[in-house]
Amino acid sequence: MGLDKESWFIEYLGISPNPGEAYPRVLALAFPPLSDDFSASEPIRFMVGDASEPFGADAKVLLQVVNDRASLWGGGFAKHCGKKWRSAQTKFREWAMGRGNLKLGNIHYAPVRPDLTLVSLVSQHGFAKASSGPRLRYGALFSALEKVAELATAKCATVHMPRIGTGEAGGSWNVIEGIIRETLVSKGIRVTIYDLRRRNDDIARQPSFEFPQEMADEVI
Repeated sequence: MGLDKESWFIEYLGISPNPGEAYPRVLALAFPPLSDDFSASEPIRFMVGDASEPFGADAKVLLQVVNDRASLWGGGFAKHCGKKWRSAQTKFREWAMGRGNLKLGNIHYAPVRPDLTLVSLVSQHGFAKASSGPRLRYGALFSALEKVAELATAKCATVHMPRIGTGEAGGSWNVIEGIIRETLVSKGIRVTIYDLRRRNDDIARQPSFEFPQEMADEVI
């Protein structure tokens, strides 16, 4: 790429075509080599805390990744949300029974507080732990986050999430962060990412989201 010292990391993803078009799109995510003058977290805000208690008094959208096979949230952050907001789990289960609703790339949203909407992103294929590769589908995540951008814009809401897609789904946080920047940040939507513990390493490039032991049954 014509760089003097270090190479950039480039990831190419196939995503769904634009409406009315037959050919798929290709998304290229380019990550520069980290240096002292490069802040990977801007303009995304990283905070230590529970994502299910998002910060701020404004309208908020909270994201979780779910799989395309199960109508019940059985692990990790989604399990936590299901216990905290049983009505949202019930609404999702009813929605998931509809033909084609659990298609990869779809989203389901349900209000859980006057200022907070929980959004489930169908972007993980299956849920068994034994897998030859990541279960997260980046193209589906991209499509789902495009829908989230429309929802957040309509609600004038900020977007909040844990490090979605990095647990059982096996996704790379570097790639996921790039998709978040392309679909949300580039449209002027403010995004906050939550970690339950403070990190000593580069928080913007942490490869996975970890729960305390009492919440670590499964991570979506």
